[in-house]
Amino acid sequence: MSTAPAFQFYPADFLSDEKVVVMSNQEVGCYIKLLSYCWKEGSIPKCMQKIARLCGETEENMNKLWPNIEGCFKENGTRYLHKRLDLEREKQRKFSQKRSAAGRIGANSRWHSHKVAKDLPLAENSSSSSSSISNNKYSQNSNEFRLSNLLLELIVKRKPDLKKPDLQKWGVHVDRMIKIDKRDPEEIGEVIKWCQGDDFWKNNILSTEKLRKQYDQLVLKMKKPDIKDVSEIEDPYFCKQCQKKKSSMKRPGLCTDCAEQGKY
Repeated sequence: MSTAPAFQFYPADFLSDEKVVVMSNQEVGCYIKLLSYCWKEGSIPKCMQKIARLCGETEENMNKLWPNIEGCFKENGTRYLHKRLDLEREKQRKFSQKRSAAGRIGANSRWHSHKVAKDLPLAENSSSSSSSISNNKYSQNSNEFRLSNLLLELIVKRKPDLKKPDLQKWGVHVDRMIKIDKRDPEEIGEVIKWCQGDDFWKNNILSTEKLRKQYDQLVLKMKKPDIKDVSEIEDPYFCKQCQKKKSSMKRPGLCTDCAEQGKY
């Protein structure tokens, strides 16, 4: 799903909403986080464990906070949607279509006004290469740009000083993945998220060109969990070193005991 990078926020409407008024400050903070994820992804999971992780809360705390937040979302299968965000998304889509239509009309007008020049023969040594086309081939709402930007954002989280690449060039490789390799854009997004969370692949997939080259291998790895109980991977109290749940953790995935014993 192509999503604009931002949506309009109306403070007066937000602060006067009865559902928000009855929230505690902690609940408001969680609600705003969930709104942001819902806008970015189109929906949020209908799973308390995952909602807690999105909000940075324990599942126990989230169960206490959720009753005042739940009424702001509506169920849709295994996901939660937000009515106001859906309306805003539709509003932006219509506005974008209106601008595109106006742009085409303007382009046609300019084209016909220079018809005589267009009909003149090219000089023998002239060039009609693609470099004459606008550098912004892919719009910010296109799958090519959106997926390229997703990969860049996840890399920058680990390496803030990364030299920013040309996302239009990155978009070319995503375009080939979709049109030539017949990859599904939604699956590409999942593969990007997975590989940038994997200890090995996150340091090897640093461009869309490398993503395309290793795509089949990444999909196979992503669909084959390292351990049998997938839920343990998501458990912040599960140590990947000793393969046990521990109450004292050095960091997610590593318990204090293993850290002190030098297993890390």
